[in-house]
Amino acid sequence: MNTFLDDNFLLSTPTAQELYHRHAAHLPIIDYHNHFDPSLIANDHSFHSITELWIDKDRDKWRAMLTAGMAPKGADCQAYSDWEKFEMWAATVPQTLRHPLYHWTHMELRSVFGIKKLLSPATAKEIYEECNAQLCQPTFTARALLRRFHVECLCIPEDPVASLSVYQQARLSAPEIKLLPVWCPDKVMNIGQPEFADYIDLLSKTTGIEIHSFSTLMDALGKQHHIFHEAGCRIAEHNIEEFYDEHYTLSQINTILDKALRRMQLPTHEIFQFRHAFLRASAEMNQQAGWSQQYRFRATGEMHATHAMNHFFTLLREEERLTRTLVFGINPGTNEMIGTLLGNFEDGRKPSRIQMGLGGGLLYSLSSMAQQLDVLSSLGLLSRSVGVATSGHQLLSFSYHEYFRRFLCALLGNDVEHGILPDDPDLLAKTVEDICYNNARQYFQLY
Repeated sequence: MNTFLDDNFLLSTPTAQELYHRHAAHLPIIDYHNHFDPSLIANDHSFHSITELWIDKDRDKWRAMLTAGMAPKGADCQAYSDWEKFEMWAATVPQTLRHPLYHWTHMELRSVFGIKKLLSPATAKEIYEECNAQLCQPTFTARALLRRFHVECLCIPEDPVASLSVYQQARLSAPEIKLLPVWCPDKVMNIGQPEFADYIDLLSKTTGIEIHSFSTLMDALGKQHHIFHEAGCRIAEHNIEEFYDEHYTLSQINTILDKALRRMQLPTHEIFQFRHAFLRASAEMNQQAGWSQQYRFRATGEMHATHAMNHFFTLLREEERLTRTLVFGINPGTNEMIGTLLGNFEDGRKPSRIQMGLGGGLLYSLSSMAQQLDVLSSLGLLSRSVGVATSGHQLLSFSYHEYFRRFLCALLGNDVEHGILPDDPDLLAKTVEDICYNNARQYFQLY
């Protein structure tokens, strides 16, 4: 019987162990999507407790605590003391067996704090005090933690009107860690919502451009787009319900925008027309800037969603406006649809210019990783994948990269063991190193 979380966790074959320990474990991390607070890195923040570092901003932990009935006052961080929140999490962890959180929790305690005991109500106080004692040391500041995980680059979504001064501060104070903003104009997609007009007014004041038409809206966004580019941004991100396929004219879009700015109620088809126009214009702007782009969408594999995505990318390809693109489905039902469609839009000039993103949404478990890697292997090119990003909110989330790397090596090792893949050490090593690091470095062109 194997020991839980030993050095060969998930690695059941000699080939898997060789691939992970020699070729994957110590590679740098390019985390191209996360939700960390950039000021923590810029200021090299010292954490006052394990709760502040590990629990307060971790949505997955709060979701699990709510599900387990361990958060009687809801998910309001301010309603509990640090110890109460840690105690709640310790009581929840034993109920997360077979959930990725169970693995991640103990991987992080081991790799960062050297704690091998299982977290439970019985061990909570001891582990809480040991972690807090270690956090007092200068080797546990925000930057020190990033160095422990071999983090090379972090890309953090920011709104177009956000101040980017913290990224300049980080470049000056910690040049060895690339901290870059990601262009995330999701609030422009909120047309039809009460706050839309106020947001456009803020965008207008920020840029000094009066926004009264679709072209002036894109002028204002283009100005901010350039500022982001100067700050090192090379990735755009769009979180959408679905791709849109509603026909529109510029005159119609101008009328729809005018109605929205006057706070008039919009019918659904006009909202979808505007979103379609905006996503098209944004894709063209990203392509002109030489950026890559990510789409994270929630729709299932329904026929309308499939047709809309196919049409959206077909038009961009025909007009040679399709830049490097990752498409993430937020639920497992979209994997085959994404994998099937994306091969239609390659131009043969750059490898896997448009590809299925791994992870995201509900797709962090071992079974979900297996499904995604199988789909990508059969419908795309696994060897060209840019790997995963944490999507994390707390600085120990980088255990997910270890989790993925171990699973990838296990998958390839098992295939070799069963004669499905050749026992070619050089080919296997290159594949692992490319997926875990090299492909992302080349694909995103961040530096």
